[in-house]
Amino acid sequence: MNLLRIQDLHVAYGANTILHGVNMEIQSGERVALVGHNGTGKSTLLRTITGLLSPDQGEIIKAGQIRIGYLAQMPPLHEDKTIWQEAREVFHYVDELEIKWQELAQSLSQAKAFEAEGLAEKYARAEQEFTNAGGYEVDSRVRKVLAGMGFPADRFEQPVQSLSGGQKTRLQLAKLLLEEPDLLLLDEPTNHLDLETVEWLEDHLMRYRGAVLVVSHDRFFLDRVAQITYELAQGVLIRYAGNYSAYVAIKELQVAQALEAYERQQEEIQRLETFVNKNIARATTTSRAQSRRKTLEKMERLVPPTKDKYAYLTFPVNEDSGKSVLELKQVTIIRSGRTLFPPLNLQVWRGEKIAITGANGIGKSSLLRAILEQSADQGSIQFGTKIKTAYFEQEFSFADPERTVLDELWAAYPMKTETEIRTRLGHLLFNGEDVFKQVKNLSGGERNRLQLAILSWTGANLLIFDEPTNHLDIPAKEVLEKALMEYPGTLLFVSHDRFFINRLCHRLVHLSIDGNPIIEGNYLDFLKWREESRTERNEPTITAPSASEQAYSKRKQERSDARKLQTKMDRLEKEIARLEDKKQELEMMLSEPELYEDRERADAVQKEFLAVTAELEGFYEEWTITASEIE
Repeated sequence: MNLLRIQDLHVAYGANTILHGVNMEIQSGERVALVGHNGTGKSTLLRTITGLLSPDQGEIIKAGQIRIGYLAQMPPLHEDKTIWQEAREVFHYVDELEIKWQELAQSLSQAKAFEAEGLAEKYARAEQEFTNAGGYEVDSRVRKVLAGMGFPADRFEQPVQSLSGGQKTRLQLAKLLLEEPDLLLLDEPTNHLDLETVEWLEDHLMRYRGAVLVVSHDRFFLDRVAQITYELAQGVLIRYAGNYSAYVAIKELQVAQALEAYERQQEEIQRLETFVNKNIARATTTSRAQSRRKTLEKMERLVPPTKDKYAYLTFPVNEDSGKSVLELKQVTIIRSGRTLFPPLNLQVWRGEKIAITGANGIGKSSLLRAILEQSADQGSIQFGTKIKTAYFEQEFSFADPERTVLDELWAAYPMKTETEIRTRLGHLLFNGEDVFKQVKNLSGGERNRLQLAILSWTGANLLIFDEPTNHLDIPAKEVLEKALMEYPGTLLFVSHDRFFINRLCHRLVHLSIDGNPIIEGNYLDFLKWREESRTERNEPTITAPSASEQAYSKRKQERSDARKLQTKMDRLEKEIARLEDKKQELEMMLSEPELYEDRERADAVQKEFLAVTAELEGFYEEWTITASEIE
């Protein structure tokens, strides 16, 4: 069923047009991602759908009396209630049904014979209404969602007024999920959530019965949750079938095809213009030249695909550190008399990139500050030789809020010229009048970009970063990732961005009250370790064979393995050839403009192309592994 249809929607703030002819459809049960640069109008679109903003033009058509849930629209929490009471309030109508049912039960127990029959019918109807409303499952649902959102049972009686801002946001999100609206609008729902809570939310949304429209900069989250992706750029929405990674692949292909078509046309225009210029004045060829000129005049000129403005960032190192950068021995953090995590031992070597993860409140940021100060509540922290640090602070405060962006960077590096300062700010997308903004008026993303600009000139060989991707849009995250991947020094960082962690880290330290495992590899390696650690193993004792038996078995196994590998290689090569032919066929279809006149067919072809590409990549990887095994 079509839940929502948006037609030719226009929204402007004064002379600034935010949404320009936006069209969108959301079907029942669809999970839709909305992506785009910061400031393109994603939140404006959500607010317009809810009715918080009125469009200047166009219409939003909703199916019947659909219920739309939006976090920003929820009423404030009741400070005098407990977490349990506040979440349970969502089902006040179920409580009313139960009261009515219990009152009828009381009346029926006291009724006279001639009244009993009528009351019994009312009692049965009331019980059925309570059952149909899910009354028997309410408490179980509330417990499950609260636990999923990071509120364990031993905190259910905690007063709402004692919660932090982030915890209150999580409680409001829990209430929204319990309400189960037909269309759920989520604007950056993973903010304030630790990794385990984000994973729980992903699983919950993947099973959600209603439709979901989500704005997020969490690429891992979008890949797991989204089925459809809309990109908002220059006020216009463009629809892509698939999750975030599918959208990126399709867009890159379309941009490459558009650029190729533009370049081919430019070559043709150059050829025709050269012919006209050479032959228009000659009597024998003037008619052909005039014909070419008419062809040029009638030609519909293609425009090159627009290029987004991207930030540019590097972190040069002035001097290499010693081989040993940092050593932690039996280090832990104590808060209010409570040890946050067991003693941590960690040796950090030059050039390593190490991620620190763990639940909210476990002490990740406190550990970074302790390392920076070389002072822990327990244990010792020792830097190696020639260490110069730079610290990205999650809750960074500029010294003088009245300063402009230009003055703030200049105050940090007074020996730089104005040209150098403006150039560096331009690299971080502070252009034109942006450099004269007062730092107190900057958005979260702008504050982070300015802090990165300041840190990029320190020449530090040890970067200690606390949630550096907060408030950054996806393109800015990718720029930061590239800069840190190329960074020759050592990086120690805390992040909840799994995509960011996965691309950067060599080792992952996971803090928890049960221990601090150090995982070799990235986030996917951590997931594999976690899954294995949850699986109980019962390995039987095996008696070792004799030496001769071992030698014979080894030769036999080697011959068998060689035959199997060659058979496998033959099969892989056949599959690769078949898929390469299919991919080429689909690429030709995608390059035909007529395909996009039929949206459903275009979506189907795009989806098939991505599936074939992914399958082919898997076969390539398997072929490489098999070839190395044969060698």
